[in-house]
Amino acid sequence: MDFIFVHGNYPAQFRILAGAIASSTSNRVFYLTGRKDANKIKIKNVNIVIYEARRTPHKGCHPYLISTEEAVLNGQAVLRKLLELMAQGVTPSAIITHGGNGLGMFVKHACPFAKHISYLEWYFNPDTSKFLYEDFDINARLSTHVRNMIILSELESSDCIVVPTEWQRQQFPGRYYSKANVIFDGIDVSFFCPHNTQEALLLPVENSDVVYEIPADCRVLSYMTRGMEPLRGFPEFMRILPSAMAKFPDLRVVIAGQDRYPYSYGSPSLDRSWKTFMLKELAVSLDLKRIYFVGLLPHLKYRDLLRRSDLHCYFTRPYVTSWSLFEAAACGANLMVNRSPATEGALQSHGALWVDLDNQKELIEKTLSWLSDAPKRRNRERVSALSPEFSIGQSLRQWNSLLKSLLLGE
Repeated sequence: MDFIFVHGNYPAQFRILAGAIASSTSNRVFYLTGRKDANKIKIKNVNIVIYEARRTPHKGCHPYLISTEEAVLNGQAVLRKLLELMAQGVTPSAIITHGGNGLGMFVKHACPFAKHISYLEWYFNPDTSKFLYEDFDINARLSTHVRNMIILSELESSDCIVVPTEWQRQQFPGRYYSKANVIFDGIDVSFFCPHNTQEALLLPVENSDVVYEIPADCRVLSYMTRGMEPLRGFPEFMRILPSAMAKFPDLRVVIAGQDRYPYSYGSPSLDRSWKTFMLKELAVSLDLKRIYFVGLLPHLKYRDLLRRSDLHCYFTRPYVTSWSLFEAAACGANLMVNRSPATEGALQSHGALWVDLDNQKELIEKTLSWLSDAPKRRNRERVSALSPEFSIGQSLRQWNSLLKSLLLGE
């Protein structure tokens, strides 16, 4: 059988699944992506095909419709590549697309005979969309309402949809529940697994030859994020630091992630950076020599940090739950997590120190209390707090069942 995956950012969520399907000699797998350097990352027996939109949205496009026009351009780019592949003899049995950006909008027009599975992460509702905007005014409301048109198009045209968690499924209109299959991407629990370490922690700095060394006897407070922004509780985390650093002279703070705001809004500072804004707000009370901004860490160093951290913070407003929470849970990390619909059910209840993100006093008090006992706690055996349903093995079993049902009627 021929299988086609479509994602803007190869290999992303389809890395394991594409590789598993490609491992069978009876299958051919093609991966369409907009990532121009995708060939640097090889998946055995997976053929990479790069698509490219012919232009960007017009400058005069109505603000509500910029994402819609971009989606149409993406859909056209994918359509052209699908037609090229079929002209070369590819006959897709299933096309699995990352939904929400137009990549799957025209799949059925090119391949009406193929089963189209749309992997959708989110549907915009007012109760959750408000966290994406500094001011959720009428324009923001209407813009997110229109943004759903792209998602609705794929909800209608696809044969079925896959969403990573039950919480995310609940965001979609009820009439589509019967189409929605909850299948998490899957955590590699052979890699992200507990391991006690008493060694010094060496962390490279992104785009630099500098290496930070954190002595084995230091307390470590960590935070990881794709972008430093309010949606992921970055300001609240930073406001913990003055009290924690004052109480523990041996404390080292590690902040992994990029200085950007990919999902929500920028800060009041001129460069819109929340890192800049928070460092200025807290300048008098922070010892910058003990705060390490390490950028995006390589996987091994990222895991080392999760295993070594005395307290790792994962904060989020109600939105798509980050992989990092599941990976940290699998490593048996000492987690502090805010209670939210997005985090409920993501890990076993005993696996975190639960807090209220809107209660800064509680955040500080629980951090200080936990870090006080950190040296004693380091010798305790770490245990994974990840629920079995989020492992790679379970994910592949669920995908296998879904594909058999769609393609073979089993």
